[in-house]
Amino acid sequence: MDNFKSEGIGEDAFMDRRDFFKTTALPLLAAACPKVFAEGGKAASILMVSGWQSVNIGDIAHTIGLIQTFKKFLPEAKLTLWKVKPDAEVEAMISRHFPDVEIITTALKRDLSPTDGRLAEAAKKCDILVHASGPSVVARRHISAWRKICPKPYGIFGVTVDKIDEPLKDILQNAAFVFTRETASLENLKEAGIDRPVCAFVPDATFAFDVRDDAKADAFFESHKNVLAPGKFVCFIPRLRYTPYWKANRKRYSPAEISRREAVNARCEPVDSAKMRDAIEWLCRNTDLNALLCPEMTYQQELCKTALYEPLKSKFADRLVVRGYWMPDEAASVYARAAALFSFECHSPILALRQGTPAAYLRQPEDTIKGQMYYDLPLTQWVFEIENTDSTKIISALSDILKKPELARSRVSAANAAADALLKKGAHITGQKALS
Repeated sequence: MDNFKSEGIGEDAFMDRRDFFKTTALPLLAAACPKVFAEGGKAASILMVSGWQSVNIGDIAHTIGLIQTFKKFLPEAKLTLWKVKPDAEVEAMISRHFPDVEIITTALKRDLSPTDGRLAEAAKKCDILVHASGPSVVARRHISAWRKICPKPYGIFGVTVDKIDEPLKDILQNAAFVFTRETASLENLKEAGIDRPVCAFVPDATFAFDVRDDAKADAFFESHKNVLAPGKFVCFIPRLRYTPYWKANRKRYSPAEISRREAVNARCEPVDSAKMRDAIEWLCRNTDLNALLCPEMTYQQELCKTALYEPLKSKFADRLVVRGYWMPDEAASVYARAAALFSFECHSPILALRQGTPAAYLRQPEDTIKGQMYYDLPLTQWVFEIENTDSTKIISALSDILKKPELARSRVSAANAAADALLKKGAHITGQKALS
């Protein structure tokens, strides 16, 4: 595979090397105008399928990011959300920010028939089904159900595509478009012979996430006003090499695979966490800034305590705050007031960047190819392959951000502009395909 790090962020990011994606080359993309209205004035109506899980604010952010992408770049489009995993708190948050977006939570039976009539109603009024960003084509069954009940198009917006089996190949080949959230997945499409849909790199829709809950953030800061002040703290997010999903559902993994993953976590966590602790210790010893230890996933609430706080509390207890799990709108409000964010998780840096806050991603090799998107935008200076990165490199990056905040924020602005340009093209192609 070619080195994607050398690729540009503009139009060329939509083009296939060696002419593979001839149907997605620059002339087609340039012609993908914001066609939101059909003849006669009908606005495009889009059914988004999203909401994979609620134990990760990044997965929640996929949904809102896609809504905001269409709100910003297809403002006249009518939006309906088909939420895969119902969650009252998440749905209330979405409705609070987007009261005009209808939400359905129709489940599917074993034969893909819907459990209520709301999907059929949505299929009648919507012009296209759009699969939101995610770690893969998560909603295969939902796409298959859509194909079963109506002949209308569907597309995939900002996913990672890794292994492609025959059922997935059929879904991909018959899509109106397949947008991958990093360029590594484009190579996988190429190797699998996916050549019928419009294929392009469009970053994770989380890059469009820009809703906040300032009231909750204000209350949080008030409760920690002696430690956290705007611009005077840095966020740190730990992670295990493998998210322990087996603790919730052991049937998904063989005993041997659980043992293997637990062994990797046990071996790597102390090393990874020590690198982050070194950065926190440097921050507390050399600056007047404090540290907020916060989770992206629910299990990391405990990890923040055991891997970061407990080893450091004897020296810096009065400089550290451990945060519990939260919704992404509150997280965005807090990240907006941070001086920087350093994370082993992929999506909190994206949330911070959208708020204008410099953020670094400490990338673990087990965390899929999704991290390629950081190189693609590019954010090369703020992504660190952790097995090739020692504490001094992390500390140096943190020091540079704090010493040169204007330069750091200019890099943030450039990355956000690059993401917006690609998301805009993706939205316009969606509108075109919906009404073609």
